[in-house]
Amino acid sequence: MKSILATAAAFLAATVNAAHHEVAVGKDGLTYTPEDLVATVGDTITYHFYAKNHSVTQSSFQEPCKPLEGGVFSGFVPVPEAGVESATTFTITVNDTKPIWIYCGQTAGDHCQSGMVSAINAPDKDGARLSDFKALATKASRPTTVPADGLPVGGLRLTKVKVGVGKDLMFEPSDIAGALPGEVVRFGFNPANHSVVQAPFQEPCKFLEDGFSSGFVPTDKTPSGVNFDIVVKDTKPIWFYCAQTGGGNNVHCNKGMVGSINAPTPESITDFQDRAADAGLSTIPDHAPKGGVLSIDGYTIPYVGGNVLDIKNLDPSMLSQVPPPGEKPSPYIIGMAGGAPPASYFWAPTITETAVAALQFLNYVDNILATILVEGHVRLTPGAASATGNSSTTGGSWAGAYPESITAMFGSVAAQTVIHRRTSTDCLQHYSHSSMDTCSYTLVKEDEGVTPFLAQALKVYLLSVGATIDAMAKIADTDAWLIPALATQMGAKTRALALINLMQGHNPSAAPREVQIPMSLVYSYIKDHYILACDSAVEEVAHEWAGNTTPRIEFYDLVKTKTAETGKERTTHLKVKGEGVKYGGDNYLAWMGPWGGVQYSAIEEDGSVEVPYDLYGHVWAVVTKGKGEDTKLKTMEELAYAGPEMVWISQP
Repeated sequence: MKSILATAAAFLAATVNAAHHEVAVGKDGLTYTPEDLVATVGDTITYHFYAKNHSVTQSSFQEPCKPLEGGVFSGFVPVPEAGVESATTFTITVNDTKPIWIYCGQTAGDHCQSGMVSAINAPDKDGARLSDFKALATKASRPTTVPADGLPVGGLRLTKVKVGVGKDLMFEPSDIAGALPGEVVRFGFNPANHSVVQAPFQEPCKFLEDGFSSGFVPTDKTPSGVNFDIVVKDTKPIWFYCAQTGGGNNVHCNKGMVGSINAPTPESITDFQDRAADAGLSTIPDHAPKGGVLSIDGYTIPYVGGNVLDIKNLDPSMLSQVPPPGEKPSPYIIGMAGGAPPASYFWAPTITETAVAALQFLNYVDNILATILVEGHVRLTPGAASATGNSSTTGGSWAGAYPESITAMFGSVAAQTVIHRRTSTDCLQHYSHSSMDTCSYTLVKEDEGVTPFLAQALKVYLLSVGATIDAMAKIADTDAWLIPALATQMGAKTRALALINLMQGHNPSAAPREVQIPMSLVYSYIKDHYILACDSAVEEVAHEWAGNTTPRIEFYDLVKTKTAETGKERTTHLKVKGEGVKYGGDNYLAWMGPWGGVQYSAIEEDGSVEVPYDLYGHVWAVVTKGKGEDTKLKTMEELAYAGPEMVWISQP
């Protein structure tokens, strides 16, 4: 069975400006409406199903009624009542502009051979048009076939259930038939105060151990923006109920607010309702959510501090707030991050001046990182409100760039950064030293899109990790108590880098290490690229520790070559320019490589540089006068007079 993350990965080609298309399956007879679509890269297409039992199956042009290996398949969607739309949809994302040929795999009535076919981006020329495809389908061999396992692939199969309809105590639909493994069932909450809790068939109003629970969702809005998603794991029956026992409606489960997924017979839901009428008081777990994903306006809520979502007092924008140093993060931030800061760092009796300076500088860098990531999450999330004060974004401007699962993971990464920053602020405050206030930063503008934003986030992440390694190297002998806190924090950051790599379309963590970058060079890059304005005291501390800045450099005219050994494209040569950069003679481009080592490439008279063969992933480099006697990072730091800058070399 395909995982939800694998399904989400299929959506990664979606773009911010993508269009959305709707297709009715079987509404107007044996046809897709519309049946001939033109879509661009990143567009999404949602299929809506009607009676009686249809599918969306991809084939090749030459074999219209036979599934294409690796193609999309919705699974069959049974809809017994004519003229009624199913609660189940199937959504795919267009990853390129190649033609996509679609057919219905229903054998009763030979739907494919009867003309129930469709095309996306069919060429407008003889021999490959939809009409030609339809003509081939009429001659296709019988019976029509579909993927042998019958499971959805290549898209998101989603069934929406309304929780509470008007004043009626009901789920709509309450009896979901034909749900397949991998399918997402989304419960959308309506007024007034309901829940979705899994039960065993024999005990309808009692929580099933290891089952799912949304918790209570009190709301007076329609739609409320609150959803609870579960993933169907197999075809076994699933029974659920509302656990509400208070209010004017008394006991919701007893009054018939129950439902089923894949009940063995149509009568089973009636039997379950009859059992519920005689059941005891409803139960619900102490904490929520369990066994599913709870979200509000697109924000994932991993933990609600009990079993009641405080929706009336919960401003969704608070989930994107970057708490100032010393302020306790909200339970929602802690939940998103997957844990709170430690109660104690096992502080030593004293702290050295070197460690204080290192912590203040890391605080300076992490302020930037947290601001960038939080603002990015706001833009990726529908209905969010900007909370950073660094732009005029109203939130959601990049919504749809990635599937919800990826956006939720990115939100966790942003929340983790807020928690990570507490390492420096907690330790500084413990020893009565001041932490660093946030500055005003240059962020990627909304209309520039998500691609340059990811590039900016990646750079600051790498700078933060590089500076952390440098800090640990400088304080290991004097403040060893601080190493575990910084090392474990750095581990989380490198995992976050893998997510950003994936969002960029690169292999996660393409190089087998993260590079140590001297704090002086980190400061130089940040000061020159991201700082708009800082409090003088903040800038003074950063400058005191890191020193003077070096001029920026730029890489251009990159030469990429496909290597015979790996068959992959890599950057083999480039040119460098920048204020003060000298060419020829004793001038070099110094590459910060694995294990704190340095490699040097001579800068030719025209600015050309050969890239060392054994570098991979994103690599930082600076311009130096001469080469050190050894290839250690400290020597290179002393010789650097311009840079640093980053370049993508190759997948490993």
